[in-house]
Amino acid sequence: MLEVCSLASGSAGNCYYVGSENTSILVDAGISRKEIENRLRSIGKEMSCIRGLFITHEHSDHILGVDALAKKYDIPIHMTAGTLENSALTIGDFNIIEKDKEFAFNGLTILPFSINHDAAEPVGFLIRNGSTSASIITDVGCCCNNVRKSVSESDIVVLESNHDPFMLMEGRYSKELKQRVIGQKGHLSNYEAALLVLECAKSRLKHVMLSHLSKENNTEKIAMKTFLSIISERKDLSHLNTCVAYRDRPSQILVA
Repeated sequence: MLEVCSLASGSAGNCYYVGSENTSILVDAGISRKEIENRLRSIGKEMSCIRGLFITHEHSDHILGVDALAKKYDIPIHMTAGTLENSALTIGDFNIIEKDKEFAFNGLTILPFSINHDAAEPVGFLIRNGSTSASIITDVGCCCNNVRKSVSESDIVVLESNHDPFMLMEGRYSKELKQRVIGQKGHLSNYEAALLVLECAKSRLKHVMLSHLSKENNTEKIAMKTFLSIISERKDLSHLNTCVAYRDRPSQILVA
């Protein structure tokens, strides 16, 4: 069994809870320690039960709360060497993980797989508990083979669905920022996220959580409509539960 919940998702901060029968972890801590504690409590969890923190990359919306958590809690913090070197984090029990190398952690098997994003050494996470798997794929510019493989092996996928291309191109972002967002090391659009699942998911996939929605260039309604219209081509995924991750509150808890 695995359960997954987004505590925060978006450019203002990202944090995801993943739990099994035996352990609980967080992926990223891009909001304040107090908010993490409060949002965990609101879903019936406690920070004191978290056994590990796993960081995808060094951007502030993914590490803002790390130092404060490390000051209060004795929790191992896992990230790639490139992420640590470029993070300016100074407090904590840091554990270096190697990208694309699987390791065991408290009964889980965790694969930090390399992705394309404009960070030093970014990763996504494929987390296994026995035969059940969940992927956390956020801040990724393109659907490389690692991303596609992770989706194909998952029962739960938290997947970036950052922007609607029309809204982005017609919006107030500068030309340079628009090019960054749509670039190979930027962010996935609604269409790209849906096409990824359409092409790569197996019928075992039970839940997809659309995450990291842009406040300026997307809406929950547009993201869901785009995803559902495209994925409807897969009749073997008619059972799929699709939801969104929120910026300011926890999502539903997904269980597989």
